[in-house]
Amino acid sequence: MMIEPPRFQTLLNGFQFDQLFNEIGWDRPSTHPQPVKIETETFTLSPVAHKRGVVIFHCSPDSAGGIPTRTMQLKIEKEAAKLAH
Repeated sequence: MMIEPPRFQTLLNGFQFDQLFNEIGWDRPSTHPQPVKIETETFTLSPVAHKRGVVIFHCSPDSAGGIPTRTMQLKIEKEAAKLAH
C-alpha cells in the first residue's frame, strides 16, 4: 500500500506509529501493553501493529525520560521476543 511522502513525514514526525503502520497495511494489535522489568527499570512495551507474526512495539523511556542504553535495548528486545512469537 502506498502512502504519500508528506503524509508519511507528518505521521512519523508526530510519533503516530499506530496510524502510520495501519495506513501502510499492517494490522492493529490485539494485545495490551506489557510491563517489562530490566534490572532496576520497568519499561512498557505497547504493541503498535503486527503483520504475519512480526510485531512492532513502542517502548517507554527510561526513568530519566531518555532512550535506554544499547545494552538495555538488547535486554528489552530479548523480553519483547518472548511476547511475540
